[in-house]
Amino acid sequence: MSGTHAGPMRSALARLLFGVVCITALTVGCGDRAAAMAETGAAGQASSGPAEAGWRDIHDLTEARFGILTGTVWDRYVLDRFPQAQLRLFNRQADLILALRTRKVDAVLLDLHTLQVAAAADPTLAILDDDFYDTDLGVGFRKDDDALRRAFNAFLVEIRADGTYDAMRRRWHGGASPPVAMPEIPLPERGQADEDEALLVGMAPVLGFPMVYVVDGGYAGFDIELIRRFAAHQGRPLTLVPLEFDGLIAALQAGKVDLIISNISITEERARLIDFSEPYLQDPSGALVRVEDLAAPVAAGSGAAASGPTTAANAADLPGSAGPGWSSMDDLADKRIAVLMGTIWDDFIARTYPRANIVRLKSTADIIAAVETGKADAALLVDTTARLILKQNTNLAILADDLLDMPLGIGFSRSRPDLRERFNRFLADIRADGSYDAIAERWLQNDPEQAEMPQIPRPASGERVRLGVAVADLPYLAVVNGDYAGFDMEILRRFAAREGLQLDITTYEFDALVAALASGKADIIADGIAISEERARMVDFSDPYTDMRTVALVRARDMAGHQPPPAVSSASASWSQRLWGSIERTLITEGRWRLILDGILITVVISVLSTLFGTLLGALVCAMRLSANALLQRVARVYIELVRGIPVLVLLMLIFYVAFASVNIAPLIVAVIAFGLNFAAYVSEMFRTGIESVGRGQREAGIALGFTRVQTFLHIVLPQATRQVLPVYRGEFMSLVKMTAIVGYIGIQDLTRAGDIIRSRTFEAFFPMVLIAAIYFVVIWLLGLALDHVERRTDPRARRAARSRA
Repeated sequence: MSGTHAGPMRSALARLLFGVVCITALTVGCGDRAAAMAETGAAGQASSGPAEAGWRDIHDLTEARFGILTGTVWDRYVLDRFPQAQLRLFNRQADLILALRTRKVDAVLLDLHTLQVAAAADPTLAILDDDFYDTDLGVGFRKDDDALRRAFNAFLVEIRADGTYDAMRRRWHGGASPPVAMPEIPLPERGQADEDEALLVGMAPVLGFPMVYVVDGGYAGFDIELIRRFAAHQGRPLTLVPLEFDGLIAALQAGKVDLIISNISITEERARLIDFSEPYLQDPSGALVRVEDLAAPVAAGSGAAASGPTTAANAADLPGSAGPGWSSMDDLADKRIAVLMGTIWDDFIARTYPRANIVRLKSTADIIAAVETGKADAALLVDTTARLILKQNTNLAILADDLLDMPLGIGFSRSRPDLRERFNRFLADIRADGSYDAIAERWLQNDPEQAEMPQIPRPASGERVRLGVAVADLPYLAVVNGDYAGFDMEILRRFAAREGLQLDITTYEFDALVAALASGKADIIADGIAISEERARMVDFSDPYTDMRTVALVRARDMAGHQPPPAVSSASASWSQRLWGSIERTLITEGRWRLILDGILITVVISVLSTLFGTLLGALVCAMRLSANALLQRVARVYIELVRGIPVLVLLMLIFYVAFASVNIAPLIVAVIAFGLNFAAYVSEMFRTGIESVGRGQREAGIALGFTRVQTFLHIVLPQATRQVLPVYRGEFMSLVKMTAIVGYIGIQDLTRAGDIIRSRTFEAFFPMVLIAAIYFVVIWLLGLALDHVERRTDPRARRAARSRA
């Protein structure tokens, strides 16, 4: 009997492994069909710009792409004056200038003083117009703090009268370039005044010179000097609170600061929400453009556009470009666009391209596979992640890289406002001392694949904080060398080290992070989470710690101007070399085989424990179904119908996020309970059917032979029922093992989740999936052999055959 069963199993395994090798050879043999296109595309130049005559003044920009700071008055100006123009919103002045240099926008609107500094620093940029829009700047105060506003107005009158104000204007607006020496202004120490008397000032250091900027680990600029002089005049210690510009008014209204200052224009709309001081400065606006786009261009510096991956802008200019193709997102208005499930891109596509078909997927690797195989026409990804993918996959290209910029924040439970405030203070400190810039350079500016996670001390004792992550991909968060790494992880590790916190990290699916936080399963969530209005209803976000730029990735051959790559030379790697390369990247690099082994162990443990629990519970439910008590029968029927009518994933999440919302219970135990409950509903009916298949006469014969009812059941009914049930039971057990693949939704790193993590690091679409499928088959086969052994032990004919052979 053993040979009869094991032989076909081994044969099936051999055939599967042979199939794995064949499929892998095909998937890794796709080659680098678009390598030449990426190289030639990098040499192309962007084609967007003005008409041949060039731009002369602001009125020539009627259909241009304007770059402006989020929350400023210039968005309303553009919408009113140039309704056909396009707006691109940015949170930082540096991003604005970079977007202009790289032709992501055609013009930048800022205050004239800032533009003069930018133009002086970069000879490829020039001011197009400087007399089209002037605004009055004021300091913002809460409507219930009129005394502070009057005190500032009186102070403003004094410094204008004694010449201090004029000296400040000459210092900051007299044509000097940064750095400008910030004058020494003595302020009371903290210990010399009551803590409540400290003046909390909200400001946006992203505006830059000459109003507010960061220099030598501190803040400087016209606005900073003004507010420091005011604090000294009032005899109060000063605390500067760095915020995003579009968050200044909200912070003031919420009482987080006493006043706000940062080049804030006085408008009717803002005046409905806050009170303004008397204007302290009139702010002329300017439009900054590229020198080459002016009507009478002047000689520019020799800076050339940096080469990079293929984009829609440069693909159209490839030498010998031919045929139609996609050149912008508008060409995808009715196409299939893949997005990560639970991200803001879902809503963005639904609103911006309502005719598009949204393909929602769980991981970056799934998205890449969908685009490569034609299941989706395009994918939205983070800019840095997309460029990492292009380094390894030249079959893809960037179609558009200016779709959506969103601020990212760390999510905190609403029951832990103290934790959020501590993190915001920490974030402000590392921005001031330069640590933040070093972290950003390591993960966001340089190649994150080459970055090394620094050694950060981990407190051996202290408050334990539960951190939920998704380990989607670099640069934000991934598993590297068996440990968590990335921009978000380094910031949170440094925060925990400074505050003496111990991080208990749990991995969830990305779309389950908010649910984990809202249900109390996590205190903090992080992994490149964009701050949106909808999410903010359930999550308390930190101050934005960086911005996320969205790009659209498509197949290179679908781009406008695509050229077929040259024929692959005989020197190209063979399929066996590519196969070995996939094995090395999937299993050997960074010791990723350990993730697989850990995943196998978790999968087996959940499967076995769920089966034992479900079998015992199923036997109890079966007994209730066969009971003479009508109430017990009814309860059993309701249980069976209810559990069998709920999808297992929904049941798992209901138990974890609802039933045990206020209970600190291990996710693995919840998984055992959920799968056990589901298993019990099915096997109880198997048991009942098996028991009822034993004839009533055999029970009566047992009683007639002097057996009790229990003995009759154990020695006559149960052995026969078991033989009837085991084949079906075996199939249900195998289904349970495969169902455990969903436990990643509650933060368990099983075999499937391990495969997802590896795919997020390698961006290989197929090999890790084929490997995981093969491992599942082997695991199920081995567990099935154990059940085969039980089946043979309960089969009288098999026992008799074994005794006769002995």
